Amino acid sequence: MEEEQSGATFSRFFSGTLSTGFGSVFIIVSGFIGVMLTARWVPAEEIGVFVLVQLIVTFMVGLTDFGLGLTVTQLIAQKQTGTEKHLILNTSIIFRIATALIGSMLALVGKRILFDFFGASLYTNLLVYVPIFILIESLLQLYQSVLEGLFKFKSIALVGFITGISNFLALLVLVGYFKLGIMGLIFVRLTSRSIGLLASFFTAKIPFRFEFSLAKLKQMLRFGLPLYANYILDFTFNQAGTFIIGALLGPANIAFFEYARKIPDSLEMLYNAFRQVYFPFLSKLFGTGRKGEASHMLNHSIRLISFFGIFGTLVALLFGEEIIVMLFSEEFLPSVPAFYVLMINLTLIIIDHTLGYSLVAVGESNKPILINSARAIVTLGAYLLLIKPLGIVGAAISTILGTIIANPINIYFLRRKQVEAKFSTFLKPFAIFFALYVPANLLLTMNWWMKIAAFLVYLFLAFALSVITLDDITTITHEFKEFLKRRRQPESAAD
Repeated sequence: MEEEQSGATFSRFFSGTLSTGFGSVFIIVSGFIGVMLTARWVPAEEIGVFVLVQLIVTFMVGLTDFGLGLTVTQLIAQKQTGTEKHLILNTSIIFRIATALIGSMLALVGKRILFDFFGASLYTNLLVYVPIFILIESLLQLYQSVLEGLFKFKSIALVGFITGISNFLALLVLVGYFKLGIMGLIFVRLTSRSIGLLASFFTAKIPFRFEFSLAKLKQMLRFGLPLYANYILDFTFNQAGTFIIGALLGPANIAFFEYARKIPDSLEMLYNAFRQVYFPFLSKLFGTGRKGEASHMLNHSIRLISFFGIFGTLVALLFGEEIIVMLFSEEFLPSVPAFYVLMINLTLIIIDHTLGYSLVAVGESNKPILINSARAIVTLGAYLLLIKPLGIVGAAISTILGTIIANPINIYFLRRKQVEAKFSTFLKPFAIFFALYVPANLLLTMNWWMKIAAFLVYLFLAFALSVITLDDITTITHEFKEFLKRRRQPESAAD
């Protein structure tokens, strides 16, 4: 009976991941085409300034969130009644609008100081759009959290599709046809996010009413505040490098670093499709006392993440220069060395995210901030030491050093909760990669046959060391076929 129940859980989990994954794949593909066109239509300095505006918005949205995102998902996923779900959402919306307005005022107060610091004072007029961005992005993220809690993964995919296609079409018209440059990029983002918010509102099917519960807000904030503090640290070690690059090296180098991150960041978006399903399912398993299933899901996930992540890193190592030139033009060749390093970090950071979300799912929302405190100290110290002498490569190396510190601490805290996260699940793929990395670097040139041979050796060793198994392939193939059969069935919440 337990095995049957576990199989049903995995089936729903896999089906949900495929649903959100298809939406994310479309966003990634359309977004990448947009990035390729932007690199050819907009000067690198203007791209760097636009990235700076996005960072300000992202930081202010997170700063005014107070950890409500994951909290709303967890509360709604835990079988709340219809009335409670309405109250949670409406209380959250009122609170988010209020905090977003405060965040907007703070951003406007400091606009000139911030842009003068980065040598981009000519573009301070762009910050007039920041309050609109903050409000739209805040509500969009909140509704995405609600859809996750309702297990409406098809709706998440639909919203992603609508947002992606509107972003792409607006880019073609405003930047490609009308040649509006950085102003075009601003209006593209405003248009696509507004449409995405409307789509999220209608698919959630929870009408907004002016109702507010101080008791419910206090409950959400008690759980969410440690996550909020963790977000501040997370943003610091992930994005402080970009700010320091802008201050020390100028806006053009921001563009080079951001384009080195485009592929890793896009693949991390694909992980987000997995996370949107993984977190509510794991919360449910722990909430119902099924720790064995939860531990299995965690280790199984980390093993497959490591396998596919290192495979992508190997692609970057062997074809990185060709990929950057093909996607972004020769102007962005300075991005290549950082791209190599960031692809290595991608797998480490996704493993870290999975471990961190697992801690929150078991109720340990205060642990991620302790872990990220250690990571932030290491990362920021490395930024200050390495960016000046090594440029954007120094920023990329700094992110790896911080993540290496975090993963063992995550595992330690999970084991204290009797969740057996295993080091070996992700150490094996890294060992294989570095075994191939050394001979690849000793050779000055590698022809296509040698590169294909490197991939075959990786696959052989992955099978030999059980990083990937025939059971994995059989199970994934079977569940994919079952998903296609169920794709027209109405969406419902998981049991």
